[in-house]
Amino acid sequence: MAHYILNIILPTISTKTSVLAIQPSTSFFSALYFNATGSYLRIVGQSYNISMSQQTVSRAIMEVTSAIVTVLGQEWIRFPTIVEEKNVLKAHFMQSAGFPGAIVAIECTHIEIIAPAIEEHNYLNRKGFH
Repeated sequence: MAHYILNIILPTISTKTSVLAIQPSTSFFSALYFNATGSYLRIVGQSYNISMSQQTVSRAIMEVTSAIVTVLGQEWIRFPTIVEEKNVLKAHFMQSAGFPGAIVAIECTHIEIIAPAIEEHNYLNRKGFH
């Protein structure tokens, strides 16, 4: 699946994400590694098989994410826009999960963040970390 996505977005990924030329596949897989693990950028950049600076990893993540959204967004990402459709979804979420007002659910990885200084208690997840 990763190679399928890479081949589709490859024409939109730059070959120069830093001063040194970085292969588009390296940019792609470093961004994929970050998104899959939720690891901090430095760990991704220092990985034995990637070895890129934090700034280069950040640029790769931005570029690859933008490419995925731009190229695959219309086909794979869809949010309801019609009021009737939203109401049906809200009723479904309320009936099945007792969750009022929801129209979509996104599966995600919890990525630990530094606790904000203001209202830090509002940023705790169900696992007990920020």
